[in-house]
Amino acid sequence: DNGAFLAWAPLDTAGERFAFQAVAPSGDTLWRELPLRLPQSAPGPACPAPPHPRNCRLPARITFTLDHTVLRTGPEQAYALFPPSGTVAWADTFIPPYYRVRLEPGHSLWVEEKFVALDTLHCDPPRGAVSRVRVTGGDPWVTVAVGLDQPLLFSLEEGDDPGELVLDLFGAQSRLGRVDYASGDPLVREIRWEQIRDGVLRLEIFLNAPLWGYGAVWEKGSLALKIRRPPEIQARALQDRIIVLDPGHGGAQPGAVGPTRLAEKEPNLKLALALKDYLERKGARVFLTRTGDTALDLYARVDSAVAWNAEILLSLHNNALSDGVNPFMNHGSAVYYFQPQSLELARTLHRYLLAATDLPDHGFYYQNLALARPTEMLAALIECAFMMYPEEEMLLRDDEFLRRTAAGLAQGLEAFLAAGRTDPH
Repeated sequence: DNGAFLAWAPLDTAGERFAFQAVAPSGDTLWRELPLRLPQSAPGPACPAPPHPRNCRLPARITFTLDHTVLRTGPEQAYALFPPSGTVAWADTFIPPYYRVRLEPGHSLWVEEKFVALDTLHCDPPRGAVSRVRVTGGDPWVTVAVGLDQPLLFSLEEGDDPGELVLDLFGAQSRLGRVDYASGDPLVREIRWEQIRDGVLRLEIFLNAPLWGYGAVWEKGSLALKIRRPPEIQARALQDRIIVLDPGHGGAQPGAVGPTRLAEKEPNLKLALALKDYLERKGARVFLTRTGDTALDLYARVDSAVAWNAEILLSLHNNALSDGVNPFMNHGSAVYYFQPQSLELARTLHRYLLAATDLPDHGFYYQNLALARPTEMLAALIECAFMMYPEEEMLLRDDEFLRRTAAGLAQGLEAFLAAGRTDPH
């Protein structure tokens, strides 16, 4: 009733009349129909465009030149692989702006041209041989070095068993005779290899502890798999833990905007500062990806967490709704995770978040989000409340509500750390 902005209403440009539905908190519904006439778009081409000239140079080798390269299941489709810079692959088709990348017969992915450079010096698909595997201890990272004479495309993901990593190397053949457990490090229990198909070599790495982070980089003729040693949890569970808090949005990126024009970036930062205070009082080492009203790229946030050697990354947000979704039926608190190693952390935070906010449970989700995707640490994304729901927007203006939510998240982190995952291999 206060004249506040509610939402932009989408138009279906295929029609000429449009109806909008408004739902009141009581459930009353109002329909409004507006006759509109839009200019007709020009007809499309009668036949498909000819192949792009770049296809004349394909198939060819390509090199991924940027960090955070994204390979997709199809043009504009789901994310699949994230090869490090310097990885080589084989492209056989170009449909602007995507190359099709052949992993093996019958298995292809797609990558945008901005991530790659054509290799004009080689005219054959990249192939390589794995000649050695060596385990080297370290603190906090144990390294499994996979000797390889080409930086081949690979996938690295968690296996079915707790504490298992599975590495598939595309274009690789085995010349292995043994695995060198040089350091005798107790974290790595066993490594097995198998030529699962011609040109696809699989390594399975079994640990004596749950995963707390992993990654892969190219180092001096080897693919170096970095596996984080689980931290040794002390009597004060948060003592010396390295935690990165990411207040979502900032600067020219306001995030969601509530009915009274509260920008999401503001409560995100206030919540992060309050949570930092609680965690530091418990002995944690806490870093923030932003401490003021500044914009930051998503991957820059991830890179900061990696540079700080984060053990846990929490991205702090407040939610919005898609067009046409009833905010009176969809609101409350939610938690998202993506990597299986982060599942128990996210579950614990979800439970404590609901107790702290006393808001409806909007859900617990598995979703491929940039700030839930990192493998180098445990990571979760928190949606404390809904910016677009008037009562929850009012709560997000209340510093006491934000402090209570921060205290609940701190208690959730402490409970997760104290519950187990403490074996210092």
